[in-house]
Amino acid sequence: MAEKQMSYDSLKILLAYMDPNIRFLLSMRAPSLRKTDQIVPLHIHHLSFDHLRMTINNTEYKFGTYQYSEVVHPQVLEANQTGGVPYDLDQYGFEDISFYNDVTPGDVQIPWTDLQNMRLHLRDIPIMNRKMEFADLMTVKIWNLMMRKAQDERKKQTNSTDETEKDREIEAKRREIEQEFIALKARHNPENIPKPTETFIQLTTSRLEQEITMERFKNGKMKLHDAQKYLTSKLFGSRSLVYVKNFEITRGRINIRLPMGLKFKIENFQIDPELEISEEKLKEVMQESGHLE
Repeated sequence: MAEKQMSYDSLKILLAYMDPNIRFLLSMRAPSLRKTDQIVPLHIHHLSFDHLRMTINNTEYKFGTYQYSEVVHPQVLEANQTGGVPYDLDQYGFEDISFYNDVTPGDVQIPWTDLQNMRLHLRDIPIMNRKMEFADLMTVKIWNLMMRKAQDERKKQTNSTDETEKDREIEAKRREIEQEFIALKARHNPENIPKPTETFIQLTTSRLEQEITMERFKNGKMKLHDAQKYLTSKLFGSRSLVYVKNFEITRGRINIRLPMGLKFKIENFQIDPELEISEEKLKEVMQESGHLE
């Protein structure tokens, strides 16, 4: 007996009441369902956003930076096992804060209070000082290496092994710079965590804190916020409307990365009281951004 296929109307009803996370998986794995999935309104019971983290009903999607080294520091190992550090790394292996205020079309920026911004600014000052110190030292180090290379080339051309006064000056400067690097690392890296050999963007998906899957890919020029934007565009992009019963913002100074043209119909707001922003004000912000219907 031939199996009877589900009618198109039945499929739309099934999708409308299916858990959204299962719908996402079906749409990604069955391209023939993708168009229908995007037409049928999406119903979410609980949707919340935090820094590099999004929760849809009972499923959390979290981004972090996975660090690979031949010898892994215990703190790095612990961070890797729990989703990676929640920030990008700069060329020296430290937290990169350069993109935090980047806002792309479709994003919703949630501000902090003046007090919270002041605290954050105080936290960021050591990071900026560290970057400037490293940049200055790297400039001197590069200059020193160039002088050392010129010194070696001169010796090769003259077949001389005698150490000149200039040679001794360069060697003394090299040792001085090495000591400055040691002192700088002691100030900014007291745990002596080595710079990773490679870094990866890691997506950790967890369901009710029981089932956890991790996916990693080379970041290249992509930053964590780019990856988050890519994910929300894959999940929510090209949808006509998303119904949300409970929409939650857990803290301020985050950028909610959303695709352009997305509309939410929200029943209830849950706002962190530290934001000191009224529900009406938050609605105004989202209406101005075109995300609330």
